[in-house]
Amino acid sequence: MRELCFGLSAFCLFVLGDLNALLWKTKMLRPLFFFGCGLLAWATAAISMPLLPSAPAWRLALFGGIAACFFILLIYSLFFAIPFKETYISPAGLPKVCRTGMYGLCRHPGLLWFAGMYLFLYLALPSEQLLLAYLLFTGANYAYVVWQDLCLFPRVFADYGDYKLSVPFLIPNFRRG
Repeated sequence: MRELCFGLSAFCLFVLGDLNALLWKTKMLRPLFFFGCGLLAWATAAISMPLLPSAPAWRLALFGGIAACFFILLIYSLFFAIPFKETYISPAGLPKVCRTGMYGLCRHPGLLWFAGMYLFLYLALPSEQLLLAYLLFTGANYAYVVWQDLCLFPRVFADYGDYKLSVPFLIPNFRRG
């Protein structure tokens, strides 16, 4: 239960980090996102590691491999799919959103990869606590991206309103143009 609470508290750190970037701009609070990521990773490892010795190798190979693929997609979408300079550094006014790659298909692809990673981690290591982690962490992440979509990003990005009209929230749009 402690691990679930720590994992959920990571999302509070994410929100505080965003609020700091938007409102307070306190240097000491800048690493909150990375602390939240570390806390979530610790919680996930603390839940998963005791289950490894009893897991059949085929489950680990199949479902664990798929979970690892979703993890790679998550890391890519959060840290590499967005051109930093063009998105976050704007010479005048608010920056503009990235509309290419994954972010041209849907506004929050990271949530899809996050949910897939936890689902397949649960399938690799089935347990009640990992099922709860999948449901609770994915629910918290969904609430977080809804808050970003409605409250944060319209204030951060100059063209977010137009972006919302042309790119779906979560279910990818594979039609271009």
